[in-house]
Amino acid sequence: NIPIDKKFILNRIENPNLLEVEYADFFESFNEFMEVGKSHKSYNTNRNIKTIFNFLKDFEVARKSKLKFEDIDNRFYDELRTYTYDLKKRTGYFNKIISVLKTFMTWAHERDYHNNISYKKFATPSVEKEVIYLSLEELKQLYNYPFESARLEHVRDIYCFACGTGLRFSDVKSLRSSQIYEDHILKRIVKTKEVNSIIPLTDFTKKILAKYKDSVHEPLPK
Repeated sequence: NIPIDKKFILNRIENPNLLEVEYADFFESFNEFMEVGKSHKSYNTNRNIKTIFNFLKDFEVARKSKLKFEDIDNRFYDELRTYTYDLKKRTGYFNKIISVLKTFMTWAHERDYHNNISYKKFATPSVEKEVIYLSLEELKQLYNYPFESARLEHVRDIYCFACGTGLRFSDVKSLRSSQIYEDHILKRIVKTKEVNSIIPLTDFTKKILAKYKDSVHEPLPK
């Protein structure tokens, strides 16, 4: 069951006494990898891995050659990148494919399904992200806009407060009055788990907090 190709023949000519090792099937092993992952990976993670699996199956059809563990080298990387970009996929999508592929290859290597470590050199291209932001004048215009809806006014105030403090929405949402002092906020940051972070309060952010003080929305309408 060893596939005969150029690489195999040249290898046997150079090493006539070489004993070939029959390694596991690439996609059968990938299926096993996905089954094992169902027990401890999130639903979305498993779904993304399944999407990459199907993408690689389509790539195998397009290259008209059965995909094997020993194929995963720099030439494969270049072919996969070209195929991905020809389908108008973004760089971020290609990076996800490489990330999942490297995780799978490591998993398979640890189980002696192959001995190819060329994949470890695969790099993920950097992605230039468009940064969308408001200028200070635009922020002031938004803050002073007379919304007729109280709900929209609340949303605006939370947004402007986040801009003025640099807090993520998760941190604004978990903010309590006991964490607010005269000139700063002292709280644990949700995402980074940083304890007792000091966030300075400006006249701008103090004004927003004062608006809801002693109300049902204190410290901010969530």
